Amino acid sequence: MFPNLHEAYLDSAFPWAFLPLVLGPRLVRAHFDSLAPEFGHAIVFLARKCPSVKYVSLLMGKDHPPDSMFATMLADAVSLGLQNVERLHLGTPDVVYKPSAILSTLSRMKSLDALILDLESPSTSRLPSIPSRTSLPSLTQLTLESGGPKEVMRIMSCIRDLSNLATFHATLKYGPEDKEADISDMIASLVQTLPETMLSIHLSNVDPTIFAPSPAVFRPLFRFNQLFDLTVNFVFDPPLNDDDMEALSLALPRLKSLSLPLLTGSHAITRTTLQGLATLLRNCRHLSELSLALDLTTATNAAYDALPPWVRNTQITSLSLGNSPMDDPAFAARHLLRLIPRLSSLPEYNGSDPNAGVWEEVERLVKQHASRVPTQTLLV
Repeated sequence: MFPNLHEAYLDSAFPWAFLPLVLGPRLVRAHFDSLAPEFGHAIVFLARKCPSVKYVSLLMGKDHPPDSMFATMLADAVSLGLQNVERLHLGTPDVVYKPSAILSTLSRMKSLDALILDLESPSTSRLPSIPSRTSLPSLTQLTLESGGPKEVMRIMSCIRDLSNLATFHATLKYGPEDKEADISDMIASLVQTLPETMLSIHLSNVDPTIFAPSPAVFRPLFRFNQLFDLTVNFVFDPPLNDDDMEALSLALPRLKSLSLPLLTGSHAITRTTLQGLATLLRNCRHLSELSLALDLTTATNAAYDALPPWVRNTQITSLSLGNSPMDDPAFAARHLLRLIPRLSSLPEYNGSDPNAGVWEEVERLVKQHASRVPTQTLLV
C-alpha cells in the first residue's frame, strides 16, 4: 500500500495484522515499539519485505517472556536479509536471559556498525550460563541501557572481539542489591573487553544520587589513554579533589570533552578547586567541552588567588558548573576568565537553588566579558 515509504514507526496501537500493507522494498528505518509476543515474527517479515532497511529498532512489550522464540526468529531474520542493517536497537528480556544466542546471531550481520541493547532484567532469577563468547569486530558503537552493573558484566562476558569499537555508552539503573564491588567488577570487565584505542566512553547513572562509589573505582579506565570524550555521571564518595584531577589529566591528555558529576541531592559537595581546574586545563590542552563541580569559595582558593598559575584554554566557550559553591561572583568570574578567556556562558545552574542569584551575577560578568573584542583577554 505504501511502496515508497522510507520510515515506519509502529507501536502497540498498530493493528499488526496489517503489517504487510506497510512494509515495502524502499523502507530504510523501521521502529517497532511495545511489540506483543505473538507478533515477534514481525522481524522475520521485515527481513523478507525490506531489503533496503538500514536501521531497526525492536522493543518488545512488557509481557514478553524470557526464553521465548525471539532468538530463533532473530536468527531466521538475519538469514533472510537483515545482514545489511547498520544500526540495531533491541529491547527484550532475552538480551539478558540468553545473550550468547542473541550476540552470536548478530555476529553474522557484517554491516552492523552500531548496537543498542536495553538490558531489561528477566522475571526469573535463574539465568542460563554463558556457553561461549562472540566476536563483533564490525561494531564501532555499543550502547547498553537501563541495566545494573551485573547485567552489563553479563553482556560483556559474552563478547570476545570488539577490535573496531570506538564508542561505548552505558546508562545504568541501580537496585538496592548493587554494591561498590559490583561497579568494580563491571569496570574490570570493560577494561578486559574494550580495545585500548577507545575514543569515547560514557558511564551514567539513571539517578546519580542513589549510589556514591569511590573515585578509585573508575581509575582502571585510565588505561584508555586515546580517549577524546569521557563522561562519568556518578556522585562520588569521597568527592573528587585536585589530586583526582591531576591523575585523570595526566592519564588522558587527549580529552576534548569531559563531563564529571555536578552537585545534586545530599551529595552537594566537591573538593575540586581552581587549582584542580588549572591542572586539568594545563594537561588536557585540547579540551573544548567541560562539565564539573568546583569549590569556588574565596577561603578555599586563597592560596591559589595569591599566586595563580599561567594556564590558558582558548577552546572552551561554555562551562557547566551546576550549583558549585561560590560566595563572591567577581572573584569567581575573574579566575574563570583568566583560565578560559573565551568563556561566554555558564549553563545548567539550577534557578531554584539558593545560590542561583550569585551565579546569575557570575554569568552576567562572563557575558559582559564575551561581548568585547573576541581576541581580548581579561586583564587581572
